[in-house]
Amino acid sequence: MKWTRLAAAALFCTAANPVLAQTHAPALRIAARHLLSSFAHAWNAGDAPALARNFAPDADFVGPDGMRAFGRRAIRAFYGAAFAHGYSGSRSTGDLRFVRKIAPDLAIVDASWRIEGARKADGLPRPAETGILVAVLRKHAERWSVLALRENEGAADIQSFARP
Repeated sequence: MKWTRLAAAALFCTAANPVLAQTHAPALRIAARHLLSSFAHAWNAGDAPALARNFAPDADFVGPDGMRAFGRRAIRAFYGAAFAHGYSGSRSTGDLRFVRKIAPDLAIVDASWRIEGARKADGLPRPAETGILVAVLRKHAERWSVLALRENEGAADIQSFARP
């Protein structure tokens, strides 16, 4: 398992950039920023249980190298293992790029992320990690949570396609 890539799930843990975020639902944008802030605070504290609470009970995620965790318990275990393998004390930042409501209780989020300060098994610093992600958020009882998270390191940012 490549912890350097998998810990990128922290991506979602970013402080959002409201200038770049686009949505027609200001309340949803506020909720997404609140969720991102909560995620970032938990990541930067190395708190796997708090990170997992940002996910729906039936959530799942896939990291950049294909590692999948299903359910809040497995997601909590994943983050605990990531912190135990050099990510404790690292710092995650990122930018919310786009938020779109796709149903009354569902939204899709695009973001970019960066992790700095992680360490290799020998204690040496890991290079900074960057990537993008897509998350599906679900609203239940007036609270938004992460239902699905997909991330990759193939791109460092999200670019608009310019039609010829």
